[in-house]
Amino acid sequence: MKYICTTFLCLLTISVFAQTQDTSAELKIGDWRSYLSFQEGRYVTQSKDKIFFASKYAIATLDKQDDSFDYITKVEGLNDAGIQLVRYNSFAKVLIVVYTNSNIDLVYDNGEVVNIKDIENNTDIIGDKKIYDIFMANSKDVYMACGFGILKLDLDRKEFAFTTFTKGKRVNGITVFENNIYAATSQGVFVVKNDEKSINIADFSKWSRLGTAQGFSNNYSANAIITYANRLFVGLNDAVVEYQVAAQKLKNIYKIPNNDQSVRYMTAEGKNLLVGVECGSCNGHLLFIGNNGDLISDQYNDCLQRIRYAVEDEKGQIWLADEYEGYRRMKTMGSACETLPKTNTPYSPEIGELATDGKNLWVASGGVLFNGNYATNPNGVYHLQDGIWSYYNRTVKNETVFGLNNVLNCNRVAVHPVTKKAYVASMFRGVLEIDPTTRKTILFDTFNTKSALQYGIGDYGQIRVTGLAFDKKNNLWISNNLAEKPIVVLKADGTWAKMGSAVTAAPIYQVAIDNNGYKWFVIGQGDGGIIVFDEGKLIDSEADDRVITLKVGNSNLPSNRINCIEKDLNGQMWVGTDKGIAVFQCSDNVFAEKCKAYLPTVQVDGIADYLLRLENVQCIAIDGANRKWFGTSNGVFVQSASGRTNIANFNKNNSPLVDNNIIDIAISDETGEVFIATEKGLQSFKGDALLGKAVHSNVLAYPNPVRPEYNGPIAIKGLARNANVKITDANGALVLDTQALGGQLVWDGRDYSNRKVAPGVYLVFSAGSDTENIDTAVAKILIMR
Repeated sequence: MKYICTTFLCLLTISVFAQTQDTSAELKIGDWRSYLSFQEGRYVTQSKDKIFFASKYAIATLDKQDDSFDYITKVEGLNDAGIQLVRYNSFAKVLIVVYTNSNIDLVYDNGEVVNIKDIENNTDIIGDKKIYDIFMANSKDVYMACGFGILKLDLDRKEFAFTTFTKGKRVNGITVFENNIYAATSQGVFVVKNDEKSINIADFSKWSRLGTAQGFSNNYSANAIITYANRLFVGLNDAVVEYQVAAQKLKNIYKIPNNDQSVRYMTAEGKNLLVGVECGSCNGHLLFIGNNGDLISDQYNDCLQRIRYAVEDEKGQIWLADEYEGYRRMKTMGSACETLPKTNTPYSPEIGELATDGKNLWVASGGVLFNGNYATNPNGVYHLQDGIWSYYNRTVKNETVFGLNNVLNCNRVAVHPVTKKAYVASMFRGVLEIDPTTRKTILFDTFNTKSALQYGIGDYGQIRVTGLAFDKKNNLWISNNLAEKPIVVLKADGTWAKMGSAVTAAPIYQVAIDNNGYKWFVIGQGDGGIIVFDEGKLIDSEADDRVITLKVGNSNLPSNRINCIEKDLNGQMWVGTDKGIAVFQCSDNVFAEKCKAYLPTVQVDGIADYLLRLENVQCIAIDGANRKWFGTSNGVFVQSASGRTNIANFNKNNSPLVDNNIIDIAISDETGEVFIATEKGLQSFKGDALLGKAVHSNVLAYPNPVRPEYNGPIAIKGLARNANVKITDANGALVLDTQALGGQLVWDGRDYSNRKVAPGVYLVFSAGSDTENIDTAVAKILIMR
């Protein structure tokens, strides 16, 4: 389906406002923020003042003077995510960012970002298009080693000067030495004279292979090649050597110990040549080679576990990107390992579910699949409070966090409406209660005598919890997947009950609760549909329980493959399937089989169609104006309260989203921040709606006063829900007559003729929309010019 942005919300997304990951700073309406994980180091490079650490999906910059971190993400101007390597060109003062799809960004020190998509878009290149190494000859000429061959990028013209296809030989490294270009490939080292006027370098037949006449073996591969101290060094499949060009012979420097080890990288940015040796079944190590070509040291220490890349700076410090532990430093060659301060970011990009307590955010890291299987995900749960991230898992050392060793596959999280404690569903061990104030935890499992949780039938030892939801009485309802009685409740008084014998055969997952108190469970085994459960008047007795299963045949669902269920502000139950949306407006009659879903329709290119009929809707969130935020495998769709009008569509091509596969969405009722979990990590968008109350409360306009340099929207919050709002000038002339979005109105500072209003004082008159209890409020806005 095709959607076109036509509203003010959509217009706000056209410009990308630069924000660092200072998560305590207030976002402006329409701005984006990235909360991407930087716990895994993939690459490292440096400028005179900064160290650039690449994670999978973004870049962290560390100031060499004070070790402070900043961040470069799609919000700050990157054009893609999924980083292959980064390399800083000190001649041109540009950071070259290469993505796994071979898209390239040139990030200049002045903030300019130039995108080069030639390789990514080239359909003539078949096979491996990745870029594995970069050599920067000067401020203009950049050579790239690729899976398909060799490229020369002209930084002045921002275009490729030539392409050499190497006929199935992957190029792992590239360098220029004594006016010759050397390429380390999967089938040995190849060389050609660097003279484009006399030689067609793009013709690979003009290149010569170094073989037995030059001291190499007959069959060998080369993993890396580099120029250092006016010498040429090669990382072979079984050794590190210096190729002495004039004598056409090899000097052996280091013999690879066994077949399980290999040279991963070679760097020469400081005093020494660094050679990283990786090991398939053990920790890696780092070779230091001096400018005389001799091995100085072979380092094994705690710093060198799964190092993907390392550089030495002008002070002799070694900066390392670690696959497991982020970023590290050795102050000098052979010194103790120093783990750099942790970035204030989520522990991992993996996300199963999001939940807010009205303002702060909880993130469950995931680990449950709809086919009932589970992986061993140890990442636990992450908490964002007042701009600071904290983690709860078995690897974080904190003496107040107890019993987390076996709390794996944390797939769901719910926040208590009053105490703000978080309850986390583990697909392995039960339910974890977390008090964010004290960081103390309680684990509810079969060993806890208070708990009614049970092992799954035929799965002794695993307590599969896959759904959590609080009802109006603050009882916590739990999906105890595949248990004998799979519906469990932790009551507000601290006691437990279990029920649901009639649904034992159905593996139940997410649970949502409607205005009648009925529990709507997603059936997760294939095309399962929905189970609706009513415990009756006696919560501890199954005698008056009612259960009904909703499927295509008896409910008008578009599909039995259900991904999510969400209640909106009017009490309607919105269901996301792999074939679009269904809405139940009549849950009062669901057990009488009189409640059928209706399928909202929209106009697409003038033709009526069912809402998101061709989309796999994976999550639903409701904002303060009762608008629907649908997360799909093709991005985010924002629809009006009825679902019939498209408000906006966000994807990785038209917004800073790093990925189109949307896992979950949660919205802060207090701030309007929309948290969006993608397969590659967490981001957010500052929405324009807040959850309103029945009456006005602490009405506030911001920014106020509106200064001459400000060009953004003006918001008035604290309004009664969907209040009728009029704005006039000081003389009473009407400027705007509209309705609040939930508890907030957003004004662009223009009048009915779309002209900027004149400087002066403007009055805001607001009346609640409840005709039986009309509540009014007045505010003033000063606009300066």
